[in-house]
Amino acid sequence: MVRDQKRNKVERKSKTIKKFSAGGVVFREQAGIHEILLLKTTTADEKKEIWVLPKGGIEAGEGIEEAALREIEEETGLGNIKLNGKIGQEQYFYKETWNKGQLVFKKVYYFLYEFLGKEEPQPQAEEGFTGAGWFLPEEASELIAYKESKAILEKALRMLEK
Repeated sequence: MVRDQKRNKVERKSKTIKKFSAGGVVFREQAGIHEILLLKTTTADEKKEIWVLPKGGIEAGEGIEEAALREIEEETGLGNIKLNGKIGQEQYFYKETWNKGQLVFKKVYYFLYEFLGKEEPQPQAEEGFTGAGWFLPEEASELIAYKESKAILEKALRMLEK
């Protein structure tokens, strides 16, 4: 019986895919007030629109900071962003609906970036983004869809207060 429990535990672990991503909390300062950039997309089942932080997969041979910057630039169309520091990471499990319910463990590394340009964000439609916007911190916190991302935003806001 104990052997069966151990085997089942090992089988469950071996069926879990690990994925790693990087992204950022991007802010700008307008008249002394911080605004946070969010992207609008839909849930995997395409049933509701949600707001998220820019992030994406780390490519082979790419560093975490490099991946975060690349993903932000690709997903938002913005350049001229400056790294302000490492925020931390979020991790969670989810099931890939398109892959027979495959269980995935995902770890996302986040950095704080300041946008120094003047252009408006251009959400990457090929990745399913349908909108982008700058929000006051309180609004951004309310809009972000996932609790793990809300915690990352709260850490970023504390960094901005220093």
